[in-house]
Amino acid sequence: MSTNLNNELRNTPLKRTFYTVVRLLLALIFIPSAFISLFLPPSEMGLSAEATQIVENLWAIGYLMYIVKTVELVAGIMFLTNRYVKLACIIIMPVVVNILMLALFKDWSGLFLSIPMFLMVLYLVKENWDSYKFLLLPLGKL
Repeated sequence: MSTNLNNELRNTPLKRTFYTVVRLLLALIFIPSAFISLFLPPSEMGLSAEATQIVENLWAIGYLMYIVKTVELVAGIMFLTNRYVKLACIIIMPVVVNILMLALFKDWSGLFLSIPMFLMVLYLVKENWDSYKFLLLPLGKL
């Protein structure tokens, strides 16, 4: 009976609307971020000096930030179009955790965006948890 109640609560119009708003907010964060970072140097992004140095070093590697920005763009498009949202959560989570850690340990001014962003991705994971559970099962239990 509790499973039926959970399914009924999950499918309420308010919950569906909230899910959609979270998806669209994440798309509005990641899609512009992917493009802005290609044209705006880290020194002009409003980061602290230490965080700016870290981001400049990541760009200096050559390929790494291009991969990160491509992941942000692809995940943002997935969130925007509501296609492969579960996969988007998986591929964007390492990026979001790194953004959160950079803000937490090097530039606290970034926490106002990184914490809500982390919580929004976590919310989408929670809402789709049934699709992720099998990833945590031992091989013999599949």
